[in-house]
Amino acid sequence: MVDKFYNGVIEQVYDQIGKTDKNIVMASYNNEFSVKELDNIKRYSEASDNVFFAWYEFEYGRLTTAFDPFWNIICDMYRTYINGKFEDFLVECEVYQLQRETLCSYYYTGVCKRCEGVLLDEVAYEQTRMVEYYEGFLMAVDSLKEKGVSIDLYSYDTHNNTSSIKNILDRSELKSMDIIFGPAYPDQVKPVAEFAKKNNIRLVVPFTSKGNEVFSNPAIYQINTPQSYLYSEVYEHFTRKFTTANVIFLDAEDGDKDKVDFIKGLKEELKTKRIPFTELKGENITPESLKGAMNHSMDNVFIPTSGTNVALIKLLPQLIVTSRDNPDYRMQLFGYPEWQTYTNDHLASFYELDTYFYSSFYTNNLFPEAVQFSSAYRKWYSKDMLNSFPKYGMLGFDTGYFFLKGLSQYGNKLEDKLDKVAVTPIQTGFKFERVNNWGGFINRKVFFVHFTKDFELIKLDFE
Repeated sequence: MVDKFYNGVIEQVYDQIGKTDKNIVMASYNNEFSVKELDNIKRYSEASDNVFFAWYEFEYGRLTTAFDPFWNIICDMYRTYINGKFEDFLVECEVYQLQRETLCSYYYTGVCKRCEGVLLDEVAYEQTRMVEYYEGFLMAVDSLKEKGVSIDLYSYDTHNNTSSIKNILDRSELKSMDIIFGPAYPDQVKPVAEFAKKNNIRLVVPFTSKGNEVFSNPAIYQINTPQSYLYSEVYEHFTRKFTTANVIFLDAEDGDKDKVDFIKGLKEELKTKRIPFTELKGENITPESLKGAMNHSMDNVFIPTSGTNVALIKLLPQLIVTSRDNPDYRMQLFGYPEWQTYTNDHLASFYELDTYFYSSFYTNNLFPEAVQFSSAYRKWYSKDMLNSFPKYGMLGFDTGYFFLKGLSQYGNKLEDKLDKVAVTPIQTGFKFERVNNWGGFINRKVFFVHFTKDFELIKLDFE
């Protein structure tokens, strides 16, 4: 009897919302019967009309995860209706930043992962990263003071509250600052940027790449490179590095579209530079087809059209077999910043395939500067940095050291001497370019990280 009632309710709701595009019907459950056996569940699940129909059955004796069933539904709907980067979709939907990382991991790999090594709630994790940035910044201040630089430092806690920004900006000492670092959150940037512009104070925005303030505010330095600027820099370095390349794009057909803009722009650049390229897809990617796409007299550079771990898992075995069967061919693999998070899974393959990836920040625990900083951080704070991407302690040191050293050397002439500030970055390099005659500066620094066949790890700096 109850199941007949459910069938009727589902039919009524389905028919009502089915009159408009892209609406949803979700069939809930009742412990008295099986949802999947309902007639209308079977009927509407197979329907080809304009209603997205989802159902889920909770079972006795089985613990469900926190995201059942909603994350699967979100991911399925995105794949059905939306093109573009999944990350941009989450931003547009105002998904909380730390939850985005977990949801992206689930979308791309089917597994929920976040980069931090300890389990913290979202607020605590965000606060810990900001504290770590400040701790690294203090180490930069200390290093400069040892060299005779005098620094008056003021710090303020916004309590993750945009309304508190006004109270901070009302403090009398703020107007006499030479430079401001922060704020931490994107929605706090605009009021601080307006204050900095009004009072002719430099503002360093270390975290977000979003927002348009830098295009109309000459006082802003944006550390995190916007995507369009980052891509153009990568294209330039790629065509300089691989001048005799035969580029082969590999579409693993993993359902991910996050690199569509990057691939489109790179193909246009390759056409302009007359660098040949071809593309293989899905089941057509075999050792035989890979060999057929290669050129014996050129550097054969393979580029996946997706940055996901799923794509790598599909492609690496085919590439490894091809490389071993054809040792007289020159093969390289080229990819994306997020490959840093997969290095432990694929390190041997990266070395064997002579792999490169680009990133605006990178460090390695074996680099001398990173070893020295990590050791010093541990001595200062009796703890290790979070296993995050990027490491915020290093970001705090790099940004603090660069700008404070630059101000100590050049004062108000800093903007004319940015390329003269000599530093050895631990993680984040700097190459500032003013966006227009009335705007601020964007950091266009890009590294290529190279895993060589000789088991060396090299960070390539093109400047």
